[in-house]
Amino acid sequence: MSAYVYHFSPAGTTKRIASVLGFALDADAQMIDLADPATLGGEHPVSAPTGKPEDSDIAVFAVPVFAGRVPQPAAAMISRIRGNGMRAASVVVYGNRDFDDALVELNDILARQGFSVIASGAFIARHSMLPAVAAGRPDTEDCGDAEAFAERIAEKLASAAERGVSTPIDIPGNRPYKESPAAAWTPSVTDDCTLCGICAINCPVQAIPHDAPNTTGQTCFQCMRCASACPEGARVLPAPVAAMISEKLAPIATVRKPNQVWV
Repeated sequence: MSAYVYHFSPAGTTKRIASVLGFALDADAQMIDLADPATLGGEHPVSAPTGKPEDSDIAVFAVPVFAGRVPQPAAAMISRIRGNGMRAASVVVYGNRDFDDALVELNDILARQGFSVIASGAFIARHSMLPAVAAGRPDTEDCGDAEAFAERIAEKLASAAERGVSTPIDIPGNRPYKESPAAAWTPSVTDDCTLCGICAINCPVQAIPHDAPNTTGQTCFQCMRCASACPEGARVLPAPVAAMISEKLAPIATVRKPNQVWV
């Protein structure tokens, strides 16, 4: 089996789930970072193998959930990758609220690109904006769930290779998808900013000018990668936004929601 793992993980938690899943499927799995500015800006991202893939090959796509949807930059990147009939597993990772229509949307994108989705999963990770929500996840138990998911995928792949067909999966979600809210804010920059530019280097959509890293442009999609990357902790949620999200998510902040898979 050869596994190709495509992950869009601004805050790093989606990548952790994707890595555990990918390496459980194939110790030599190829990891492709769709949130890397170099990948995002390239004309041709690393793609699935050309020609007809082997029946035992698998592509794994893992994205975070933003307001119940696939982040637009992630959708744009995946829409540049051709599946050539390759079987795929789709994974969405969310911060304890709900994944809404993100999984259906991801599977629709993959189908349009010529992938055959044989398994899907929805996993929990700490909230990218409020780390106190689902704090510490994914943890050891979550990683164990990802490994068990990989085992079921491998079994289905083996069965499909033997019979030449794959049984479809039925996942929750709606079409049309829920409306994506417009980006109404960008991260605040505190006086601790040293203008080092690390945030600009790491921004997936180059929303932070390299010559003015204490500002943020309109292409920001609120992934908070800049906050994760800043060595000074100088990029933060605007206080009113933090208060609003904290109040909204308070009832579920410490609830341990289960991961879900469909194979």
